[in-house]
Amino acid sequence: MNFMKEKKVEQTKSSISTVSGRFFDLLKPEEYGYDIEEIAHALSHICRYTGHSNSFYSVAEHSVLVSRLVPERLALCGLLHDASEAFVGDVSSPLKKLLPEYRDIEEGIQRAISVHFGLEYPFPKEIHEADKRMYWQERQEIADNGIRDKLWHQDLRAARKVEAKGMNPNMAKRMFMSRYNEIVKENDKRNEQGRRQEPSKAAA
Repeated sequence: MNFMKEKKVEQTKSSISTVSGRFFDLLKPEEYGYDIEEIAHALSHICRYTGHSNSFYSVAEHSVLVSRLVPERLALCGLLHDASEAFVGDVSSPLKKLLPEYRDIEEGIQRAISVHFGLEYPFPKEIHEADKRMYWQERQEIADNGIRDKLWHQDLRAARKVEAKGMNPNMAKRMFMSRYNEIVKENDKRNEQGRRQEPSKAAA
């Protein structure tokens, strides 16, 4: 794996070491040189639902599926909506509500990642709705334990456009990177078309 190392962060009491051989300071996320492959690697090795699923189901796979549920212009937001978890892990929603400081740290990291990749942040409502719809689909397919959830995301139904399969980390990482490259290519094409249309609008 070839990770970029353009920014060096010194080790501190609030830093973790990453797979790229660097230190990531949880309190200074804006100082880190983010690498999409590093994010993909970490997310593909993190299991959702704190491991309480029928089979291994990564944050990376979940992220790809969310990116396919939102409008194409928001696809990169969908793919990276949980990117902060590459550095803080996937903490369950009930626990997050009990740890306000954790939520502040996670939000700071997500904001820094969004700035780095040019994402709209806070995320638009379409991202949150797609995330919730995937939750219900996952609870019915990949994390079905026979218990009916009566408290979370009752306002939305399960997503049917995509399907959670429970890929192994290597497959999930490849799918994540493939989706990222696909989105970047489409965004570049859309931006180029926009630049071509600008002169014609000015002339009119």
